[in-house]
Amino acid sequence: MAITETEKNRREYRGSIALEAAMAVPIFLFFIMTLLMGIETVRLQTNVLEALNEGVGKAYSQRTEVNGNDASEYLRELENPFLCVAGGEGGIRITDEGPVSGEGIISLSASYGIRPFTELMPVGNIRIRDRVFAHAFTGYTGGGSGDIPPPEEYVYITETGTKYHRSAVCTHIRVTPRAVDASMLETMRNRYGARYYPCERCRPAATGIVFLTGEGTRYHSQSDCPSLSRRVSVITLREAIGLGYTACSKCG
Repeated sequence: MAITETEKNRREYRGSIALEAAMAVPIFLFFIMTLLMGIETVRLQTNVLEALNEGVGKAYSQRTEVNGNDASEYLRELENPFLCVAGGEGGIRITDEGPVSGEGIISLSASYGIRPFTELMPVGNIRIRDRVFAHAFTGYTGGGSGDIPPPEEYVYITETGTKYHRSAVCTHIRVTPRAVDASMLETMRNRYGARYYPCERCRPAATGIVFLTGEGTRYHSQSDCPSLSRRVSVITLREAIGLGYTACSKCG
């Protein structure tokens, strides 16, 4: 049976689609692997920098000589730290390069290569060198007449309160009203045993739902009544004590 020109073109068209689909899969996989390798390389370099900081930080805090082993131990404790390092753990070389300039500076550097996930990736020979600098311990511990005074401690006060607070989120500062039925007001008392009276600002009715707090003596018609908000100021602890404020029983 003879094949028409239309059928021949249709078969060729189908064949070209199958070929393009077969090529798309490896291209897509190559793209994903390249993307993952880039992400892993960034993660590796971040971990190495953290390890170098750990090394110089430990030398400063313990007043010892900087040691690359501290950074190496930090890296080993991470999850899959050498996944894309050429040569694995042995492929990262961490060294102490000594003072950078003058006195009082310590540094650690790391040199390593990047290994592709598969040899088919045309990555080439990528070498990375990271370096971290820090001030070494100078031997000063204080004790002289010219010492810098310790920093002031700051506390929080309200314009109508008598207590100072060390926490900005203390519940005695951040008022959280609760809703109750007005019919319960006759028998309700606050935490100090005082009765509740209507707020002079929002003038609530003695029926329906009202809002009050455990420390206040007023009930309100709305939860955002201005009387429920407190203006908080920040002053030094020394100033608060001098003004007659005493410590909060919860956060002070």
